[in-house]
Amino acid sequence: MNTIQTYPNANIFLEDCQTFLEEQEAINNLILGLSLQMTQGADAESARFYAILNDQKGLVGCAIQTSADRNILIASKEEDFESLLEAMANMIEAENIRFPGVLGPKKLAHCLAEVCAQHYGLVAPKLVFDQGVYRLDALILLPKIASGRFRFAQKTDRASILPMFKAFSVEALGEDISDEEAEKPIAALESKGALAVWEDEGIIVSIAAFGRQTKNGVSVSHVYTPPEYRRKGYASSCVFQLSEYLLSQDFAFCTLFTDLANPISNSIYQKMGYRQVADFATYVFPATELKIR
Repeated sequence: MNTIQTYPNANIFLEDCQTFLEEQEAINNLILGLSLQMTQGADAESARFYAILNDQKGLVGCAIQTSADRNILIASKEEDFESLLEAMANMIEAENIRFPGVLGPKKLAHCLAEVCAQHYGLVAPKLVFDQGVYRLDALILLPKIASGRFRFAQKTDRASILPMFKAFSVEALGEDISDEEAEKPIAALESKGALAVWEDEGIIVSIAAFGRQTKNGVSVSHVYTPPEYRRKGYASSCVFQLSEYLLSQDFAFCTLFTDLANPISNSIYQKMGYRQVADFATYVFPATELKIR
């Protein structure tokens, strides 16, 4: 039999689930990193936390929802997908929980999204993001570094970075955010020294950031180059230099998410030493009905 354990906050959730999630730390970097951030009060007021327990196996999976309008993020080992799926389906039915979508390991996310659609009598869920989770343990030297230089962002760069950050949100996350909504995370990254730029002839031509630190790893994110500066090696050089810096800071590995529909960027990451460790997907339901109750 499978049951769901709910938690009032990230601290208690991680007391039970952190060791389990760290068994596949790179694959689970998103759920781990977000939960660890919320132990420090990062946008945690409306978050929900779940563990899925099996009478014979014990803990077989975890799920979180960072806020009421966000997708449910799930994690499990592949051999336990069936146990997790059954428990989540029972919880959805018993608690009448509603949410806009599901993200996690592709096979699991797809199965759970299908179960939810059947329960609510909706059309089939739509795949909106098909991603690869990549891990870097050691860099392979790039054959050519782009012209320009790598450096960390300063407050005086804000005017250049803001439109790039907003464009990244649209292209990579499907979210059209306002200047005000972009300012907050940019300022937070700048204050931590976690936002990097590639600059060529005095112009910022690419950005990349890092965050979501876990026990042994750190995640590279917000990699973006405006269209007019693409195919010049700026993004790959920026990611390479940022990854080199992070590995020098005693992180055992770096992770990043890629769009599997973009074979060029996936190939570039692989050439510098990143290797794919999982398929990750986001499935959403029609925008008409599913709101958390």
